[in-house]
Amino acid sequence: MKLDPLTNDIKITQGLVETVSGRDAKAQRVRSRLLLVLGEWFLDTKAGLDYLGVVFVKATTRAVLAAHVKREILRAADPGDLITQFTMVYDGVTRTMSVTAVLVSPDGSTTTVGI
Repeated sequence: MKLDPLTNDIKITQGLVETVSGRDAKAQRVRSRLLLVLGEWFLDTKAGLDYLGVVFVKATTRAVLAAHVKREILRAADPGDLITQFTMVYDGVTRTMSVTAVLVSPDGSTTTVGI
């Protein structure tokens, strides 16, 4: 099922649920994983970012936060994918974060993911 990137709701067009596949599905899966709070999903309580223990903590360093984000990206990506580009902007005052990553698959195809 395709999710609307602005609302995260299931995308329905003319009464039909849209589907997603390939690189778009991978990008959606990674994006959803980064927006998931650790422990929120009962089927996999280890999935998601530790927003309460890492992201929203005043003493969090950029390196620690980046490591957590990269780990979640790779856990949601396909086996063998590598992160070749990674940009993270984190504002500790407003506690907002944006992430852009480029994944390369073993076959050489690239997928860009952002939140």
